[in-house]
Amino acid sequence: MAIVISSVLLFVVSVSVLMSAIVYKKTNLKRAGLFGLLVSFVLIGSSYYGDFWQMDGCLDSGGRYNETLKVCE
Repeated sequence: MAIVISSVLLFVVSVSVLMSAIVYKKTNLKRAGLFGLLVSFVLIGSSYYGDFWQMDGCLDSGGRYNETLKVCE
């Protein structure tokens, strides 16, 4: 849950940096804002799809995934 909260905060900070870069026409700030947006999207995506990949790997190996315990049986 901490990854989701930190990635949302990074998204907000990146958007504000990007907006100020557009206003003040600073290329370095624009790059930093875009990089921050990219990192926040990757963090949000990995946290939401992490369970999916764990389940998929378990089922591919022939196991059975227990959603309650979040373990491969």
